[in-house]
Amino acid sequence: MTTNSATAVPGAGPDATDEDWLVFREEDDAGGVVEDTRPLRILSVDDDPAFQNSLRLALTGFRFQRRPVQVLSAATAAEAAQLLVATEDIAVILLDVVMETDDAGLRLVRNVREVMGNAEVRIVLMTGQPGMAPMQEALHQLDISDYWLKTELTQERLHGILTGNLRTWEQIRALSRAKRGLQAIVEASDSLTRARGLQEFSGRMIGELSRLLGVPADGLVCVQAASRSAAPLDSPIVAAAGRFSPLLQQPLRVLEDVHIRDRLLQALASGAANDGVEDQVLYFPGGKEVPHAAAYLATGRRLDETEYELLRVFATQVNSGLINVALTSRLDRMAYEDVLLGIPNGNALVRALESVLQLPAPRGRGLLLIDLDQYAQSSLSLGMEQGDLLLRRMAARMQEVFPPPCMISRLHEDTFAILGPDHALAQDRIERLKAPQETGHAPFIGVGAAYLDMDTYRGSARGAVAAGQLLLKRARRQQLGQRVEYTADMERQTRHRFLQSHALYKALRSNQIHIALQAQVDLHSGRILGAEALARWTDGAGACIPPN
Repeated sequence: MTTNSATAVPGAGPDATDEDWLVFREEDDAGGVVEDTRPLRILSVDDDPAFQNSLRLALTGFRFQRRPVQVLSAATAAEAAQLLVATEDIAVILLDVVMETDDAGLRLVRNVREVMGNAEVRIVLMTGQPGMAPMQEALHQLDISDYWLKTELTQERLHGILTGNLRTWEQIRALSRAKRGLQAIVEASDSLTRARGLQEFSGRMIGELSRLLGVPADGLVCVQAASRSAAPLDSPIVAAAGRFSPLLQQPLRVLEDVHIRDRLLQALASGAANDGVEDQVLYFPGGKEVPHAAAYLATGRRLDETEYELLRVFATQVNSGLINVALTSRLDRMAYEDVLLGIPNGNALVRALESVLQLPAPRGRGLLLIDLDQYAQSSLSLGMEQGDLLLRRMAARMQEVFPPPCMISRLHEDTFAILGPDHALAQDRIERLKAPQETGHAPFIGVGAAYLDMDTYRGSARGAVAAGQLLLKRARRQQLGQRVEYTADMERQTRHRFLQSHALYKALRSNQIHIALQAQVDLHSGRILGAEALARWTDGAGACIPPN
């Protein structure tokens, strides 16, 4: 055992090579590495109390790789089975063949392997009655490691048997844990890929890390630096669990635990992970246009080599996930954010409306559409730059007049929509948009307004937007200073007018329109002075369609 051991740890900077993943564990106060002093458990199953006492004496002071052993005793196979169920991490079973029955030991072996499903524990059969269980047959049929006569067990041989089996147990256990860990990483990757944003991704990462290492989620913090040039103390905490939950979305400087804060600062400043006796800090280098991040994990113990290797693989997956989430967030912004104004667009409005329409009535929500009636003329006269400036000022004005929880979105060019509580969308708010601003002059551009009550409206989210735009057209025609409100029969009237217009269009092209002459009569003399030529419509079934 050397004074320093190289350990694989994840995250050694953006340009890390395979060698960069290796760092040396910190030395303890005595100048050596921190050792694992947990005892290794050995179960002795024998109905002979004298043999049990001799075994304990023979193992007094025995150590495997500087770890002590703890000897558990059972006098029957049934008692041993209960101990195996109740006790974790039993490494070796020293098992007598003949106890309460002639084959009690062999039946216990089958119970351990087939019923309990424990393939890791090493089993050494021992017997004081040669021939009761032939060695070759037992080794061939059962998963046992050794078979010895009790008379052959000297102290040195016993120590050698235990050393070999403990080494085998550690190797099998490491392989088994690695297999389970890799499966957990695959499952974690599936979970992480479903995250749509940085906060959701980081929160899931905390949960998957705790599951992977078998530690509580409490005490995990994930920090993402705002930018490479930003002060590390200003990095926001994007995910936290347990006692750290109140710190979510707060800067790192508010974290009162100086130890944790310093560990995170060290990782962010050095661009590398660092590990301690009872905690671990992972570092994620990010990528192009993706800021780096660090996560603190209170493990309560030093991780072993298998766990470090699993963390290295997991950290690689997480870093790729962070890059994908950043890309997804950018695509999400492009799909749901107005490029010019940085506010939600029509897609975002439809998504929000769908959520509102799923609520049970009464919803207490309304949709207000606003359009600027001089925007196009202003843009043509003053230029597009001035038009964009006008839109920005109007968007800022709307945010003042309709503060959260109202959602302000831009549908297209000069048309805006506000979704919010119905009491916040009243006519007086619209008048405030027209009120003089800081210049003392009323705005040159007027506004038209249309309102839909989400408790009266029946239809889809996209239908609501279309109905609002139709109302805006009506408001322009009527040139009203008041908002035009949606009525429940508006769609029926609009649908009827559209169908009639479509039928008239077809009638003009199929000669269903004919001329009817209506006489003009002098009421005094009764003479016919002339005639009016009137257009009349007779449909394909011979029915006359009245002019109205």
